[in-house]
Amino acid sequence: METKKPIRCADMSLIKDMQDHRIVYYWTDSSDEVISPTLVTLAQADEWRSEYLNRAYEGYQKRSSPIDRRRYHHKRDLHPRQANVEALFQSGRRATDRQVRVSKDLAAEKLQQLFELYESREDQDAKQRN
Repeated sequence: METKKPIRCADMSLIKDMQDHRIVYYWTDSSDEVISPTLVTLAQADEWRSEYLNRAYEGYQKRSSPIDRRRYHHKRDLHPRQANVEALFQSGRRATDRQVRVSKDLAAEKLQQLFELYESREDQDAKQRN
């Protein structure tokens, strides 16, 4: 039986991990199955999520672009404000209009293990020199 892929942001988690001594990001579904490729930056993770959810959405799309112009200050400033009134939704209404947040940081544990390994090697080298 094929698992159903998430179609909502709430059903996805962003994982920060360390692979081959590099920090990487990837998205998982509610059953912790990886659903994205390995991504190098938070910006790439954000873009992948927006494109993925835009493709997964089966309803009518009012927007011609999956990216909300309010997200980027330089694009927001191109559009005149109506009577100096701030917009009701500063960051957009869709979940994909909001900045991504890391749900689980696996890299911190792996970095701590690397630091401990490095420190133990330094201690061993110091003992050998004495």
